[in-house]
Amino acid sequence: MTDGTQRRLVEGRGFVVGAFVCPPSSPRWRSENEIQLGPLFVFPGVPVEIQQAGQTSVAADPNQVIFYNHAQRYTRRLLDARGDRCTFVGLDPADVRAALVHAGLSVGERPEAPFTFVRAPASAQVYLRHLAIERYALGETARDDLLIHEALLTILSEVVRGVPRERVRARAERHRRGLEAVHAAQVLLGTRFGEPWSLATLGAEVALSPFHLARLFREALGTTVHAYLEQLRLRAGLLRLADGERLVDVALDVGFSSHSHFTAAFRRRMGRTPREVRGWLEAPEALARVALNPVSEA
Repeated sequence: MTDGTQRRLVEGRGFVVGAFVCPPSSPRWRSENEIQLGPLFVFPGVPVEIQQAGQTSVAADPNQVIFYNHAQRYTRRLLDARGDRCTFVGLDPADVRAALVHAGLSVGERPEAPFTFVRAPASAQVYLRHLAIERYALGETARDDLLIHEALLTILSEVVRGVPRERVRARAERHRRGLEAVHAAQVLLGTRFGEPWSLATLGAEVALSPFHLARLFREALGTTVHAYLEQLRLRAGLLRLADGERLVDVALDVGFSSHSHFTAAFRRRMGRTPREVRGWLEAPEALARVALNPVSEA
């Protein structure tokens, strides 16, 4: 596999869930790409830089959801040795437009191009929902398309509520240099989340004082540097726990000082312990509950 593969995990009337893998050797890194299916919202599995035509580059990592319209052209830049890995969700354009209008957001003029923005934050709730659906689609039990479709619509509704409003985006655009520094900070955190970062060391890397880094990061992304880094570590750890790795090994590898520190942070952000959530992801019959009624986010 040198070019990249797209695989539809589950498909029903009005929805599709798929997985995309693009290895570093793929020629897709050196050419412009085009979305053939859309509109889509995408959950990055590893950090990658994405630049959609006519837009500024964004650091796509597991804390973000990225939006694409049909026929959207874009380029990608390699940030991680694993290349590009993501889960994508396609819904009927009419449903997408309805969700945007319900959230009070503007929509594109063309029916097939409803998204007027590129990204939104993925809360712990949204992350758990998408992971539950992905695991459910990959499972061996008979799938319930009604459950999946409803869960996907719920995910979309939750995601678009986090889209920055026009005035917030306009204010951020006035600080171009600051946005570039925040982008660079995201790349560093996404690719080196296991390191012991401080505001001083991160600020030095992106040529900002700790004060300005903290202020601009929160203004641009709606969260603190600490919370952003902690979420990256927790999500990386959750995937490894779901694959059966030991809690203590995972905790230390992703940047926590101990397994108890990891467990406390996990419970605070996800609402349950790592073992409880891992149990849900290992039990197909529990995934429906996670998809439609996820744990409460603190």
